[in-house]
Amino acid sequence: MSKVVLLLFITIILLLPLSLIPDESKVAGVEIKKVDILSDLKAPKVENNENEYEYKYEYDFDSEDSKDDESFLLIQRANVLKAEPGFLEIFDWFDNTVRDAVAFSPKVDTKNVPIQGNVDQMKHFFKALRNVKRDQVRIAHFGDSIIGGDLISMDLRQNLQKVFGGSAVGLMRVTSDDIKYRMTTKHTFSDTWKTVEYNRNIKKLPIGIAGEVSYPKSAAWVEYETTAHYPDLNGYRLVRIFYSDAKASNITYSFDGGASQTAKLEEGSDVKELVLTAPALAKKVRIEFPVAKQAYFYGISLENGPGIYVDNMSFKGQSGEKLQRIETDMAKQFNKYLDYDLVIFQFGLNVIDKISKDPKGYETEMVKMIEGFKSVLPNTSFLLVGVNDKGFKQGSKITTDPNVLTLLAVQQAITKKADIAFWNLFEAMGGKESMENWVKANPPLASIDYTHFNDQGAHLVSEMLSKALIDSFKENR
Repeated sequence: MSKVVLLLFITIILLLPLSLIPDESKVAGVEIKKVDILSDLKAPKVENNENEYEYKYEYDFDSEDSKDDESFLLIQRANVLKAEPGFLEIFDWFDNTVRDAVAFSPKVDTKNVPIQGNVDQMKHFFKALRNVKRDQVRIAHFGDSIIGGDLISMDLRQNLQKVFGGSAVGLMRVTSDDIKYRMTTKHTFSDTWKTVEYNRNIKKLPIGIAGEVSYPKSAAWVEYETTAHYPDLNGYRLVRIFYSDAKASNITYSFDGGASQTAKLEEGSDVKELVLTAPALAKKVRIEFPVAKQAYFYGISLENGPGIYVDNMSFKGQSGEKLQRIETDMAKQFNKYLDYDLVIFQFGLNVIDKISKDPKGYETEMVKMIEGFKSVLPNTSFLLVGVNDKGFKQGSKITTDPNVLTLLAVQQAITKKADIAFWNLFEAMGGKESMENWVKANPPLASIDYTHFNDQGAHLVSEMLSKALIDSFKENR
C-alpha cells in the first residue's frame, strides 16, 4: 500500500510543474499542452471588461406561456385564425406534433424564447415561406460539433417540411467524418477522395459554400441512400452535383441499383451544376468518377421539388469567424444555384475557453464574417443562435462555466452590430446550470461532457427553435 501512495505522491509532484506552463507554449516549434491537475478545484478565469460585455437578460419569462415546462411548445391560437388559406391545417399538424414532443420530453425547465434582435431582417425568409408551395425555401445551417451528424438540423428540417412542404435532405458533402452517426442519410464513399477544408487550405484551392472541396485522387465513387429513421425523407427525384475546373470527361450514375448512365462534365473555372433526374422517386444514387483530379466537387443536393430544405454544414472544432475564408465570389456563384432564404449560425463551444482573452477580437471577426455573407446574399435573412449552457465541475458541484455568460454577452453585441436576428438557446434550455438537468434527465438529453446534446436533446432543441421561427412568421406575416 505504501508503494502505491509513494507512486501517487511522485506523480503529483511531477505533474504540478506542468500546471504552471503558460497557454500555447511551444518547444522546438511543437505546442505543449498544459496539464492542470487542480483544474476541477478552480473557477474558470473571466478576464473580460464586464462593463463592456455584460450578459443581459432581455426576455420576459414571467408570461403565461412560460410558467410551466409543458407549455413552451404549445402554439397559441390567436394568430392561427388569421393564417393564410391552406396554412390552418398545417398549423394544426404542428400543434399535435409538438404536443407529442412534450409528452416525450423529460421534465427540464425549458422556456419559450422568441426570436429577438432585428426581427425585421427575417422578412426575406418569411416572404419566401409565403411562396413555398411554388418554390424552394432554402436554409443554410452553419455550426460546430453541436450540429454534427445533422443533429438539430434534421429535426428542424422535419418540422418545417411538415408545415411548409418538402421531403428531401438537401445539400450533402462529397465526403464527411460524421457518416457513422448521421441518421437521415446513409452516406458512403471510396477512400480515393482528397478533401480540403477551408481552415486547412494550404494550396489555396477553391472552397465551396459547404466549407470544403473534394477531388478524386484516382477512380472514386459516392453513394447516398435514404434511411428508415425519417420516413418522410422517402426519396428524391433530382440530384444536383456542384463542381468546377472539370476536365473534358464523363461521370456515371445509377438510381436504386438500376442501369448505369453517363453524364458529361462541363469545362470552365466557375461553379457548374450537373442535374441528374431519377425516372421515379429514388431511394439510392451511386455516382462514379473515373478520372483522377477530374474536377473540384463541392457537394451534391438531393431534392424533390418545392418545399423547405435545410442544409447542414457542421465544422468540428471551429468557432465561426474563419468562415470568412470562403471567398465572396464562390459564395455568389453558389447562391445563384441555391438561393438561400435564411442562414443560421450556431457556433460557440470552441471559443468558450478563449473568449475572456480577447472578446473584442472575436466580436470583430464574427461581425466581419457575417457582414461578408450579407454582402453576397442581399436577399437572405440571418439568425445567430446563442451558445447553449456548458457545465463546469467545481469540486463536487456542476455549475455554469462563467465564460458562457461572457460569450453570450459577446454574441448579443455581435447580433446588434451585424444587425441580424438572435435566438437565445441558453435561456430556452433553462438558463444557468440547466445543462446538469439535461444530462440527468430521464432519458438523458445531453452527454456527460456537460457540453453536447445527444440526439434526443437535439430533437428538443429543434422543437424549440422550430416553434420560435413559426411563431415569428405568424407574428410578422
